[in-house]
Amino acid sequence: MRVLLFYPNLYGMNMLPPAIGLFSAILKREGHSVNLFDTTIYEGLAAIDSDKMKSDNLNARPFDDTLLKERARKTDAIDDFKQLVRQFAPDLIAMSVTEDMYPIGLTLLSALGAHRPKVVAGGVFPTFAPKLALQLSNGCIDYVLKGEGDETLAELCRRLEAGSDLKTLDGLHAVLDGVVVNNGLPRPVDLQTLPEPDYDLFEESRFYRPMQGKLWRMFPVQTMRGCPYTCAYCNSPSQMDIHRPRTSSSSASSGPI
Repeated sequence: MRVLLFYPNLYGMNMLPPAIGLFSAILKREGHSVNLFDTTIYEGLAAIDSDKMKSDNLNARPFDDTLLKERARKTDAIDDFKQLVRQFAPDLIAMSVTEDMYPIGLTLLSALGAHRPKVVAGGVFPTFAPKLALQLSNGCIDYVLKGEGDETLAELCRRLEAGSDLKTLDGLHAVLDGVVVNNGLPRPVDLQTLPEPDYDLFEESRFYRPMQGKLWRMFPVQTMRGCPYTCAYCNSPSQMDIHRPRTSSSSASSGPI
């Protein structure tokens, strides 16, 4: 099937997301056709420049962002998103989203109108507030996947392609046939089973990021998941907590979302 990976993000927040690279590699390994829409490169989508704002506020050293400015998209993100959806004709849009980027994602999804393809949302916000993510979407999101999606996104695609039952899919939160399905988290993923991330779908400018006052070409390397520290501003301690009670369980209940 055809899967469009959708990454709503602020302009200038130039750290490549390892999850998107992994999803691309996993889905291609499964034989799916994959494309990407990444809003990070759209200068006019938000009122701020994320990385530049840090230097302006003296949180980081000033840097020359000429290269990034030259390669920023000046076109309208909504128009480009609609055009890509028309041309690529995805069977599924898979959105990875945090709480602060959720409104950007909904703005673009709602622009597709009533004939949009099925949409699944995952990431930190859908994991910790799946009911809210679904409720606030105004019908723009069909499925929520909680927890690590490396295995469950691929399984969702298999079941959608085969027309199989989705109700037993680990991590799923959705309304299916009038029934609220709110399944337990999938088991933690064994990183040794994952392919190398595929970053080929990202624009060249996404590989450049400021560090110590200079612009460097870089990409992330993931050697572990989770964190032993308990910083109050970070979601990692909560990630550890929600995985501690159980590794896998499923349940379905009827009633309002």
